Amino acid sequence: MNMNGLAGYEILAFLDFELVPAARRLRRDGKPVAIGGRAFDLLVLLATHAGEVLSKRALMQGVWPNTVVEDVNLRAQVVNLRKVLGGGGDCPYLVNVAGQGYCFTAPVRRPVTVHGAGDDWFEALQDLRAPAQAEAAALSA
Repeated sequence: MNMNGLAGYEILAFLDFELVPAARRLRRDGKPVAIGGRAFDLLVLLATHAGEVLSKRALMQGVWPNTVVEDVNLRAQVVNLRKVLGGGGDCPYLVNVAGQGYCFTAPVRRPVTVHGAGDDWFEALQDLRAPAQAEAAALSA
């Protein structure tokens, strides 16, 4: 909370998405995106470590803490996340690094904290969207 008693939302902006981990919200172009809980947790983990290769073990421990899961569970969530991000199996922003793990390659605008209540948080991102989209366009060109 800030000094005015308003809750703060930390927002990660990438491509045309805004990710609010604490509120468990994902928006694309300002509109809510349906995403499952495990895929959301995976996206948060990857986006907060964008550009880093995260091992399968680290991802499974982060998404399924204190639970024994198999690689197939992680692969299923990667497929779900690629569908959400667009491009399906050819999604260039979620890369499998053979023998090492996965890397989120989309440029992520580091956290911005927006204070306030309700769903107005995404309106504060207008200044963040354009640079993130320009960076993504430059990478895909």
